[in-house]
Amino acid sequence: MKLETGNPKLESVVQNIKSKIRNRKSKIVNHIMLIIDDILLSPIKGIFWIFRELHKAAQEELATEAETITQELSELYMMLETGRITEEEFDAREKELLDRLDEIQERGTLIEEDRERAQEINRA
Repeated sequence: MKLETGNPKLESVVQNIKSKIRNRKSKIVNHIMLIIDDILLSPIKGIFWIFRELHKAAQEELATEAETITQELSELYMMLETGRITEEEFDAREKELLDRLDEIQERGTLIEEDRERAQEINRA
């Protein structure tokens, strides 16, 4: 709708006001769209947060378990050195502990690969 007043200054002011109203409407629509995006994406963001927390807990658990096994190996070496266990007992127990450490390392690798895949998905 065009307002013709015959006064160029008044028409300029009206056009300026119309332009400001259009800009304001555009900003409001953009803010509303951002809010809608946040609402729609919040469940997905929540799921990614849960996965990150699970990954962090799994990594901490693996680290703690590896430290415990390392400590058990040290104690096992001491028991062998002090003669409290035989060489055969030492070998059997050492094999168990080293196998557990290998298993932990494999799980850690799998967890790390899963984390990298999740980051790739998150970036996409």
